[in-house]
Amino acid sequence: MKKLNLNLLTIAFVIANLLWIKSLIDIYNYSDIRPSFSFPTFFNILFFAGAGITILLSGMYLKWIFKQKLITPISGKWVLIFWLAIPLSVICVSPVCYSGNIFIAAYPASAVIRISLLVLPIIAAMLYYNNKKEAAIFLLLMMSLLLLIPNDKCRNPFNYWWIQKVGASPLTYLPTMFVILFSIGGLYGKNKYLTTVIIYGLCAGALFLAMGHRIKLLW
Repeated sequence: MKKLNLNLLTIAFVIANLLWIKSLIDIYNYSDIRPSFSFPTFFNILFFAGAGITILLSGMYLKWIFKQKLITPISGKWVLIFWLAIPLSVICVSPVCYSGNIFIAAYPASAVIRISLLVLPIIAAMLYYNNKKEAAIFLLLMMSLLLLIPNDKCRNPFNYWWIQKVGASPLTYLPTMFVILFSIGGLYGKNKYLTTVIIYGLCAGALFLAMGHRIKLLW
């Protein structure tokens, strides 16, 4: 199962970063399509810088993982630190697609994904702490792919292309997808301090974006 997990981790990282790059292209193009509704310049700069750093870190994690001849999931207190970042990221993202509380999104598909993200990590954690670590990581990877289901119809510079072509966007929970993938890197033993900074930094960035939307600072 470990080989399957590493292959899925590679695929998920590639997909997540392609979505990141696609979002950068769409933000850039949207400034010509509808200038009055584009993101503020300061946010574009921050987002492009953050996306670039995330892409570089993704490549670094994948390179590290595949250079290891013997790699096993870790144990200890850091597992909990990594694990808690997943539901926290969902809570941080939730204000961007909000309908009364963190469990109810504006669109049914988004609500189902959100509730799953708050429940499935508990099941995965139970597997992990019962020494079924690779099975737990596999469940986390399946969760990360679940987030790719188009679920958001909010018309903003991130989503406009997806809404036109697909009917809904898969980008709402992209920060959570990255949190899951980097956390898996941490579970496989990648620098625990760096992993912690990355995953909680992603949570902070998601919260800033979500609250920026709520107070109409960004769109």
